[in-house]
Amino acid sequence: DRLVWFGLGPDETYPDRTGAATVGRWSSSVDAQYHPFVKPQDHANHVGTRWFGLRGARGGFTVDADRHFSFAARRHHDDDLASATTLAELRPSEGIEVHVDAGIRGTGTGACGPDTLPPYRIGPGTWAWTWTLRSM
Repeated sequence: DRLVWFGLGPDETYPDRTGAATVGRWSSSVDAQYHPFVKPQDHANHVGTRWFGLRGARGGFTVDADRHFSFAARRHHDDDLASATTLAELRPSEGIEVHVDAGIRGTGTGACGPDTLPPYRIGPGTWAWTWTLRSM
């Protein structure tokens, strides 16, 4: 449940939300990455990551790639975030869900506010990249 990463931080970042972020080596707990949005939704993402590690009582791992990428580590599964309409319905799981992405769209979907601006959307196409998973 301990995170360390080199990239944008210290708070969550998305392609269209990086103005207050700086590049550095950051550390945090997974729980500290939670943000209680009024409507439960995606959170804890970090764009512009060079590498990250996640460590627990039984060991851990690091991920690095041949280019900058995004990652998120959180105690809420995508299905739980999508089905909850209020914070009262959202329960953290005992496990940690990790996302590693070659690209991620900016904030907003049009579901509860304006849609993501066109420069921050991801269109159709093929993504190719190389990443490495190592135990630590």
